Formats: sequence, C-alpha cells, structure tokens
Amino acid sequence: MRLFSAPVCFGRGKPDLTRRTFLQALRVDNYNEEAYRGLMRSLALGGDRVAALRTYHRCHRLLRRELGIEPSEETRSLYQAIREGKFPQEPIRKQA
Repeated sequence: MRLFSAPVCFGRGKPDLTRRTFLQALRVDNYNEEAYRGLMRSLALGGDRVAALRTYHRCHRLLRRELGIEPSEETRSLYQAIREGKFPQEPIRKQA
C-alpha cells in the first residue's frame, strides 16, 4: 500500500480522504506504524483528538500483545504532542 498521496491531502484540507487512505493501509497491514501515525495526524488535524489518542492506544495494544514491542519513538512523540494539545496548532478546515 503506497501512502505517498496521503500527505498531499493533509496540505489540501482533505482529512476525510486522508483518513480513508490510512484506514485502507491498516486493513492491508495492521502493524503499519506509518499508517497509525498518519491516521492519528489526520484525526487530530480534523479536530478529533479523542479518536487520534484512541488510535494510538489501539496501535500500542496490538504491538505489545502480538509482537511484544512498544511503538516507535516517532509514534510515541506524536501521541504526546496530541495528548498535550501541541498538535495540531489549528485544525484544518474542510474544503468545499
């Protein structure tokens, strides 16, 4: 699953399209941390911090239970930023 188009959607204010891209990637590979981070960013940018934090917890539980590992530093840092309200600075508004 190529995720290169999703960041482009972030910049164009299309968090719904971006979310769908990352959800599709997770259906293909449920261990894909890049997709979890992208989904977290997309949810947070869309103003849904709670869902972004839930996504991290789902990733964390899966990695720990299935693989015996913790999420990467990059994923944990994103989680912290979202939890502390430091990401995003401002939600992206949807384009018509």
